[in-house]
Amino acid sequence: MTTPLSKTGLTLADLSDGHLFQYVDGELEKARAEIEQRFLAGGAALAAAYDLIGELLAALDGAVAAFSDESARVAAMRLKDTVAELGRSTVAEEHRLAELGSMAKVGASMTTLLKDMHGILGYIGTCASATRITGAGSDEFIGFADDIATYVRSADGEVTRFAGRLEQIKTQLNGVEVESSRAVALMGTTLPELSTTLIEAAAAIARRRHELEKIATRAAVLVTAVKNKVATVLSGLQIGDVTRQRIEHVQAGIRAMLAETGEPAELEALYAAAHRLFVGLVVSLQTDFRDQTGQVLATMGSLACDAEAILAFHHTIDHSGTAKAHDPMQTVEVGVSAARSLVAEIEAAQRRAIEARDATSGLASELLDDMGRIGNLRNVRDDIRCLAINAFLRCSRMGANGRAVGVIATEMNTAAERLGHAAEGILGRVAGIRAQADRLSGGPAQRDIVGELDDVAATLRAANATTGSHLGMISRQGDAVVSRIGQIVEELDFGRSLGETLEGCVNSLRLGRFGTPGSTVDHADSVLIRRFSEDQYSYYTMASEREVHRAMLPIGIPDDLPAINHKSLSHLDESCDDCFL
Repeated sequence: MTTPLSKTGLTLADLSDGHLFQYVDGELEKARAEIEQRFLAGGAALAAAYDLIGELLAALDGAVAAFSDESARVAAMRLKDTVAELGRSTVAEEHRLAELGSMAKVGASMTTLLKDMHGILGYIGTCASATRITGAGSDEFIGFADDIATYVRSADGEVTRFAGRLEQIKTQLNGVEVESSRAVALMGTTLPELSTTLIEAAAAIARRRHELEKIATRAAVLVTAVKNKVATVLSGLQIGDVTRQRIEHVQAGIRAMLAETGEPAELEALYAAAHRLFVGLVVSLQTDFRDQTGQVLATMGSLACDAEAILAFHHTIDHSGTAKAHDPMQTVEVGVSAARSLVAEIEAAQRRAIEARDATSGLASELLDDMGRIGNLRNVRDDIRCLAINAFLRCSRMGANGRAVGVIATEMNTAAERLGHAAEGILGRVAGIRAQADRLSGGPAQRDIVGELDDVAATLRAANATTGSHLGMISRQGDAVVSRIGQIVEELDFGRSLGETLEGCVNSLRLGRFGTPGSTVDHADSVLIRRFSEDQYSYYTMASEREVHRAMLPIGIPDDLPAINHKSLSHLDESCDDCFL
């Protein structure tokens, strides 16, 4: 391995002109080989850094997506719908309770009518007994009295049987009222709190989604920045290949110069001209290498800042520093679970009320089967009235006894009319109860609110689990990733060795001067220098090399070239002048 002359203690006297250039050629070869190795490792390190940041971004995207997808939006909407549905259920239950109260009043009025019918039938039966006594000795009146008694017994049996059914309905209605009252009371006490809980839960989910959407937008900007930076670094890494080529061009020039033969004066003039050119080329490639690798390192350093920004996003999502028990989404999940318990109680009360109403409707249907019998009471009324009228007409021909029976017949006729009115009243009320029972039992099927809340809770648990999994990865590996990226940046510090090697080449060239200011050799007339200049110029592949060549050795090169940027080459003058001290 070669050592820079500045570190060996050697002087110009210790090295011949050719040996010094050979030494510089060796140093450049060392730099060229190291560039190949270093930039190959740099590309691999860049890929590793990109993959590490990609893992963090993927975890961040997964955490954001858990609450930004359609399921989270639907969960919030379903919570709001649940509140509205519970409100509608409360109104419907209150309406049903009012209907039940109305049905209970109808039942009470029917009980009164049935008591009246029992009284009327009893009175008619008494009239029949009085007719038997008054008309003693008259088979016709006794037959009339027996017929009336038969009608009364039959009608009284129907009324008694119907009254029993009615009592069953009244008992069932009382049970329905109790259950409906319990459901309404439960709704009244729990619904305000329940509505508040569910509305707050829906709002919390919406806020979470909004926060995550903003984070996702910022993360998208970060992703774009990372990709652009990686593209910039990849482009910047081309400086390695460019510098390697420029070193090879200088090496080719040194070897071509050392291979030249001729008169000593011509060779010394060639060495002097080539020396100035080589210093310019090496200074230029060293400067460009330092500047561009500095930009690459700065960009790589900013990738570490991007990784830290991802960690900052993690803290934003995870509410770092907040106890797990106070995690907003966990609070929402707990609230939904509590709401689920309350809704389950409400639905259980509603089911009991519905079961009672259905039973009432069944009893009402059974009453409808008895309506025909109650309807028969109207026929009983008509038959009794016909018998009474016939008896009254016969009484007018039977003297004093006939007049007494006629009075009784008139009373039975009046009582029979009252019986008919009572029967009509009961028939109308039974029809009303049936219609009300149908309304209470009908209507659309109730939604399974508990099941819906279970689905919402499951969605939230899944979203929390997904978010927690991704955030856990960031939390566990985030700091390590940032540290690794920082290490990669340090490993990519090209200037730490390559820059020093190139600086050593420049310093070695500056140790000596070839040729003297008063050289008698005219460079423009030197065939040797012109041939060297033309051959060297043909090596170049970069405009920067051609510009340096035109500035340092403008002999034997095409004239139709762009103007030289003297400002960009001003740093070469002092560097090259140092070679001629």
